[in-house]
Amino acid sequence: MKVASGMAIPTDPSGTYHCRPIPAGYSKVEVELVESAYEDLELDYPGGDGETHLRDTCHAIILWRRRYIILPGRQAASRAPSPPAPPSPPQDPAPSPPHAPPAPSPPQAPASTPPQDPAPTPPRAPTPTPPQAPLPAPSKSRPPPAPPPAHTRATKKAKVDAAKNKDPGYDCTQEELDAYVASEVKRQFKPRSPEKKIPIDPSVRNFFRGMSASVKEAIKLSDYERTLKKASSGKSKPVPQLREQPNQEIEPLVTGKEMTIEQFITDTGLTTDQLLGVAPIEKAEVKYMYELGKPLVKPELLQSLPTQMYKFHQLYMEMSATGREMIGARIRDTDFLQGDDILWINFRGIYELYQLDALDVSIMSCWILMEIQRARRRRVFDTGFIDPRKVNVAMLDQYPQETEDNLVHLLKAQHYKTFILLPYNTEFHWVLLLFDLEACTVNVYDSMDKKESTFDKVFELIDRAWYRFRHLVRGKWRERLRRKFKFPCAKQKQGTNLCGYYVCEYCHCLADQIITTRELDFIRMRDNLTTHKEFIAAVQEQLMGFINEEILDPKGEFYYDGNTIHRSLASELAASTTMSKS
Repeated sequence: MKVASGMAIPTDPSGTYHCRPIPAGYSKVEVELVESAYEDLELDYPGGDGETHLRDTCHAIILWRRRYIILPGRQAASRAPSPPAPPSPPQDPAPSPPHAPPAPSPPQAPASTPPQDPAPTPPRAPTPTPPQAPLPAPSKSRPPPAPPPAHTRATKKAKVDAAKNKDPGYDCTQEELDAYVASEVKRQFKPRSPEKKIPIDPSVRNFFRGMSASVKEAIKLSDYERTLKKASSGKSKPVPQLREQPNQEIEPLVTGKEMTIEQFITDTGLTTDQLLGVAPIEKAEVKYMYELGKPLVKPELLQSLPTQMYKFHQLYMEMSATGREMIGARIRDTDFLQGDDILWINFRGIYELYQLDALDVSIMSCWILMEIQRARRRRVFDTGFIDPRKVNVAMLDQYPQETEDNLVHLLKAQHYKTFILLPYNTEFHWVLLLFDLEACTVNVYDSMDKKESTFDKVFELIDRAWYRFRHLVRGKWRERLRRKFKFPCAKQKQGTNLCGYYVCEYCHCLADQIITTRELDFIRMRDNLTTHKEFIAAVQEQLMGFINEEILDPKGEFYYDGNTIHRSLASELAASTTMSKS
């Protein structure tokens, strides 16, 4: 009967079991599976941790009687001699008469002694039955005919070598031992035939050769990372000369008059020579205006455009030549959680992106759509996003109730997420609102650190929506969301309208920080960035790459072929013309 299964451990006669000698007739075994019927079986000797029953010894080493240890290999060996059994039928009494004639050995015995047989007694020799008695003797002395050997010549040679090199035993002489050692050395050190090589699939061989190659294929970087890497490569810090060190031993004395002059120089952007009249003051350059069908930048600047911006410009020239004024992106309900829709991107808004002007709300929605796809591909499900077309100051002024309903719906649809990001436009200025649902807090990331009163209108909307949200979704929610302002992050220069690019950078960095460090008190900027112009160029290149590969490419996730329009063109045009300037 089978009690348990496991593994037998070779035991030395002088071996010990938990610092105690192993009793005679026992060996160590490791139990893997115990039959349910024998779980209550008591052990002869307790286990190392005090186990007394077999049910407690799973994956433990215990002592077991050797005679009760059955090895599968030995069972197979004991059953191996069973095939020679078929020759046994000739021993049966029934078939023995047919085989009696081929055994003439009994009559030959009297023939060998002719002088002893008298002439008058030949008739009595066959009468007695003694010749029948020796019949079982030949069956015992003569083995049955063995089947034809199926071993090859190499197997026979190996058996002969094994017989020659048999262990001489303990009581052998020195000469026998020396001969045995010499034969063993000769056998083990004789040259061996080379092993037959196994053919390898060429595709597998090329794969591993590629892994061991010195020059490996570089990991594909996003357009954002590629632009930043290109900007930081080959850049070295200038060596400060005399009186140019950042940490002077004695700081220069700054008077009130000098502070006024420095402030004036900062505000006007003029140099000292220009203020003194030594150098002429340059006149402002006339802005390059947009016109459908003409380049988005000056013709002399086309060759200096980055890869994705140049690629889109080529496509734009082809599309605008046919009178086309915008492109559409197919949005599904899983993207912005507001049903299937079309995001219309006007060429004028892309023109302002090329000119580093204020970003249109459709461009910001396109960036959020890219972040949604990026989070989905990275399997990040605790971060949500809100379409800035649905919640902004223009929508709040014109449709306050609909805007509030949209915000309640979006908070309810994403209540299981930890963070929700919303680029918000207030008074022609973009900021990033981060909803921390676990902490019941709203963080305001502002590139200009405007007064808190600037956001009173949007926070009144958020408070109303939050009140309704708490009554719709159960949870440990605070009665009112807390607000945080003035976070350490990149700030834009006065007099510029680049706030939209900073919000894109905030959103991109926070999406990474949420995955890695969960640090929300500040935004880590990229290393080796001497100016903000570098990450702004990275934002431009990343956004245009997304439009080229995911919107304009028929294989893209958001490609729109123009066959189905779910909303009126007039309403989409009205939403796409909402501009924001800071």
